[in-house]
Amino acid sequence: MATRTEPDRSASLTDGPAMDDAPASSVARMVTGRAGWRSAAGAPTLWLAVALAVSLGARLWSVGWQLPWQFHPDEGHYSWKAMDMIATDSLNPKYFRNPSLFTYLLYGQYRLLGFQPPKTDADATTSDGPLRPPTGVALVGRLTSALMGWATVATVGWLGWRLAGPWAGVASAAFLGLAFIHVRDGHYATNDVPATFLLVLSVAASLEIVRRPTLRNYLLAGVLGGLATSTKYNAGLFVGPLVLAHVLSRAAAQPRSPDGVLQELWPRTWLLAVSLGAGGLAFLAGTPYALLDSNEFWAGFRTQLRLGGEGWEGQVPGPSALLYLQALGQGLGWGVLALVVVGSVLLVRHRLREALVVLTFPVLYLRFMLDTELFFVRFALPVAPFFCLLAGCGIGLLVSRAHASSGTGAAISGRLWPVISAALAVAALVQPALDVARHNALVQREDTRVLAARWALDNVPPGAKVALEEYTIRDRRPRAYGGPSWQLDTDLFNVNNVAVSDPARALRGPHRYFIVSSFQYERFRGDAPKLARQTAFYDALSREGRLVAEFLPGQDGTSLPFDLEDLYTPFWGLDRYERPGPTIRIYEVGRG
Repeated sequence: MATRTEPDRSASLTDGPAMDDAPASSVARMVTGRAGWRSAAGAPTLWLAVALAVSLGARLWSVGWQLPWQFHPDEGHYSWKAMDMIATDSLNPKYFRNPSLFTYLLYGQYRLLGFQPPKTDADATTSDGPLRPPTGVALVGRLTSALMGWATVATVGWLGWRLAGPWAGVASAAFLGLAFIHVRDGHYATNDVPATFLLVLSVAASLEIVRRPTLRNYLLAGVLGGLATSTKYNAGLFVGPLVLAHVLSRAAAQPRSPDGVLQELWPRTWLLAVSLGAGGLAFLAGTPYALLDSNEFWAGFRTQLRLGGEGWEGQVPGPSALLYLQALGQGLGWGVLALVVVGSVLLVRHRLREALVVLTFPVLYLRFMLDTELFFVRFALPVAPFFCLLAGCGIGLLVSRAHASSGTGAAISGRLWPVISAALAVAALVQPALDVARHNALVQREDTRVLAARWALDNVPPGAKVALEEYTIRDRRPRAYGGPSWQLDTDLFNVNNVAVSDPARALRGPHRYFIVSSFQYERFRGDAPKLARQTAFYDALSREGRLVAEFLPGQDGTSLPFDLEDLYTPFWGLDRYERPGPTIRIYEVGRG
């Protein structure tokens, strides 16, 4: 006989309370009553609203950093690809190292806002504005990322509330709302934060499957996971929580024998198949040219796989596990990371099946990523919401100890546990909150590249030829928009192309000025044999050229060691910076 699948009002597989099935007000009273917080239903709701408001403010503060300059090296893969699609009246993004859904999302917004490529140089230089190209191209993308990041915070708060009570929801939202790694990436018009949002929604639907294995929940988990994968490929690991939720679902938990479990699961295997099929269709809906231009798609996909197996120039060496641990310690805060351990243990004890589903994605993802050589801090971002959820559940379950016992001693203990839990949560938030404030204030200050561009426009004589490296005064705006570097007679210089036989030959060419960046010369200069010609060129430049201007990012006008994350915005040691950007040096080497 088939087991009924309606919601079970009893506890989970363990002795923990089924908080997601209890009315919110009664849950609130249960976890706060002994603390004397008699406005039980209202207090968590109020604090959740505060957490959401603060998290939104953190993401919108400085979202327009450095505009109209666009220094982020990856934003153009989405924003300007969308503009190219408008210019060519084509829906083929012609870029598949990342899937296409985020590009299409920007494309749709640009169409609604009436964005058009400039028809003349005059159009390009006079049409700029917050919601016009070129500034609007980046700003709309960043606002989209920021708002989807904020929606992720709200979703994680809702999940925490359902899993471990109201204060778990408040703490989960607060931890992710001020998670530096999540706030920082929410300032970029890139696919990382949007993909994470869709991934969290998919896992939320998988959690519903555990409790209520209906066709609707299976479809939601599959479709949302497919859309997440169509935003960033590694979100395809959503399949792990989905399959585990299917195995652990409420209907399969009732039979007493292994044969009974199989008898319950097998008739519902079609639901899992439909979910996975819906996920595949959702992926193709967001990246249709995986079929329509399959050769280009697979070429881009294989390139992405190859890059994952290689380190990046200037990447800090070290075991992958240590790099991820350091990134999460800095990005979430070491206090939050400690609470992740506490929350994982408590949630496993109280809500075993739900805990296993929540833990599945971080475990699978980290296991997969630890085998890759390439590392950027943003690679740790997808696990951040799940870690914040676990940490928040730890706080909520600690608060719930106020209800766990009776008697005079228990009453005293019941008053202390909420206070202790609140103190732990506040203490854990100090580090990420300070880093968010430092970062957002820092990126508002003029970048060293902006200062260098102003100097070059004021001091480089008309007609003088300028050789400039990447990460100097040329940003990611197309030439049509007439950024400062295009107002000078410039050529892009790549030190990796200097001749082996005569690395200094470029200094005897037509260029009177060379503008170089520490983002380049600190990556491609050293004792390694493969860097010999690059090192020889930079040595010759400093020896034969005359340093006419230098712009430094460090406090008190100091240079800072190269850090790969500085290609975006600073992440490590924020108190070292006076302003963002690399050290820029401008050399005069003679008249061409």
